[in-house]
Amino acid sequence: MDTIYSSYHPILLYVDRYSFSEEWVYNEDQVPYGLLRYIISGSACFEVNGTKYEVKKDDVFYSPISCRFSCEAHERITFISARFIGSVQLPGMDMLLQLWGIGQMYNFASQPEMRQWFELLLQSAVSGTNYRKLETISYLNLICANLAKKASSPQ
Repeated sequence: MDTIYSSYHPILLYVDRYSFSEEWVYNEDQVPYGLLRYIISGSACFEVNGTKYEVKKDDVFYSPISCRFSCEAHERITFISARFIGSVQLPGMDMLLQLWGIGQMYNFASQPEMRQWFELLLQSAVSGTNYRKLETISYLNLICANLAKKASSPQ
């Protein structure tokens, strides 16, 4: 089991910036990938496996692979969303929680570098450079490492 855990890393599938009006609703669906979202502005209710979370500016929200997920905006909302899978995925296991204690939501208002890393992840992904894969892997790992750090520190 330790070999599985030590070889795990997130693999970026897609990243983009989204902006939706206050009428935006994403009906419940089982998503086949994990999501990391940085809320740039606005607020919404995100629901994961029946538990509701109120998200707002500077929150990073995580939804695990294969969860039941839905969203409903309270006002105009803008966020950067990164979709990923794991290099290793055990059925029914939330790998980020299991490996690093990462929960669903953290606020990074006092740490502006988190937004910068999401922005740089997006820029790298669309850059067209021959090294963009290396950059995107680095930023995604940096984001996950800081989520793990936040998860392990007293709130």
